[in-house]
Amino acid sequence: MMNFKEIIADYKRNSNHKHCFYHNHKDCTKKIKKAHSIQKEKILVQLEKEINGNRMLYSLNSTSADENLSTNGLIPIGKKKASIFTGFCDYHDSKLFSPIENFDFNFSDEHLFLLTYRSFAHSFQQIIEIYKYYNSNGDFVKTFPKQYLKEHIQFTEKRIKELLLYKKVLDNIIQTKDYSALNYHTRVIEPFVPIASSTILSPTYSYKNEYLYPNEKESNVILNVLPDNNRTIIILSHFEKDTKGKILFNELADLSINDFTKAISSLMIYCTTNTFFSPSLWDNYTKEEKKQLFKEIDFCIRFGGSIKKFFISKIDFFRIKITAPNTS
Repeated sequence: MMNFKEIIADYKRNSNHKHCFYHNHKDCTKKIKKAHSIQKEKILVQLEKEINGNRMLYSLNSTSADENLSTNGLIPIGKKKASIFTGFCDYHDSKLFSPIENFDFNFSDEHLFLLTYRSFAHSFQQIIEIYKYYNSNGDFVKTFPKQYLKEHIQFTEKRIKELLLYKKVLDNIIQTKDYSALNYHTRVIEPFVPIASSTILSPTYSYKNEYLYPNEKESNVILNVLPDNNRTIIILSHFEKDTKGKILFNELADLSINDFTKAISSLMIYCTTNTFFSPSLWDNYTKEEKKQLFKEIDFCIRFGGSIKKFFISKIDFFRIKITAPNTS
């Protein structure tokens, strides 16, 4: 039986995919960049804290596990390795995202769109990598039952086709600068909470437990969580044409702030590993709370697709407020 580190290494070795997500490749540079789905110098730098002499942060995607493959710890990483994906060439990564990389976030349609676009690109890249892995000769893949593997290949194929339709919507927005195809809901958490996330949310059930029929077409609500100086901004985006996403989007938008942060925390655990937080936040958790988070991570990985209601976590990432670091 392969151990946890061997499985992770096998996945990385057999799922690598490099391709520029931008629709027009005539200006692409040959080099595909290790781009950050979350800004390194404006966002991730705010999450760093010194661990053993190095500036580090934590990720839901950087964990340790015991012999039963159960999560038992977090492995700190540097911001250079956090949130990277090979989804843009050097030229388009620099040119496209300059307005949010070089200027403060201002809630404009352009800024909201660029965050949404990059989150979507990262999630699309993840699906492509999963598909490549399922079709590879990876050692761990070889242990999968044939029917299980066949069904998962079919599911990822369907998901890729579905996301390509929404990619066309994003491509059109870039060309026309008409942002009406997307809707946004924002919340500002004060004071500062040192956590960041970027992903597509596609739960099986809406917050009010309406079944979203993922076997037909998934909901696609895009989440961005941005620590921003003395505040943390939560942004939800959804496509106007996505009726299932609209159900989830509207239910979340109507929630009180306490229910909203609990729901977003639940979705961050249920739907994504592209979440990063400061050791200073982790240090404020009790031993029991840390164990609870590990338990929930494992539950969502193993059984998340089979539960018959919206997953509710006992963890609220936003309940602990911390003084923002001075990064100037």
